[in-house]
Amino acid sequence: MEPLSERIGLFGGSFNPPHVAHVLAVHYALSVWPLDRILVVPNFQHPFGKELANFDHRFEMTRLAFRHLGPNVEISAVERDLGEVSYTIDTVRELKRRYADTQFRLIVGSDILDEVDRWKDADQLAQLAPRIVLPRLIAGQEPIGYFLPAISSTEIREGLTTGKDLTAMVPRDVLAYIDKHKLYRG
Repeated sequence: MEPLSERIGLFGGSFNPPHVAHVLAVHYALSVWPLDRILVVPNFQHPFGKELANFDHRFEMTRLAFRHLGPNVEISAVERDLGEVSYTIDTVRELKRRYADTQFRLIVGSDILDEVDRWKDADQLAQLAPRIVLPRLIAGQEPIGYFLPAISSTEIREGLTTGKDLTAMVPRDVLAYIDKHKLYRG
């Protein structure tokens, strides 16, 4: 059996907006897992109808947030290409079509493990893109060893409307982009 040409981690989310914990998650995955690169995949439309900033703004903010990690991290517009709502399995099937000889791994936070088995075609998703689980602190949980900070995009959007100092939570280029385009101001 011939080895697969490339090992790619898939890190999806709404990135509404992207924050430091997203960046740390990707950096951590690249550092400890045998991955050649990571595709960061912003949702085009949220499957549960969650209100999102315009895709082009979220895509650009995501590009800005991760650009310092270099060529091993690529921001993918695959969900925009698919159009409308795209479930994770649909995205993975499309990426398998585009990159036939690639081994994919789905990067998820430990905080959503209870949900993943209820996702559309969860069994096939686990076969096409086995999970890499990153430890994430959940409110009220005692930290054990390494964990990603408990930062949420919801908290950031709320902080933007109240004037909270977010410099420790959002990459500076993303904050500058948000200010320039007056995003999340209500």
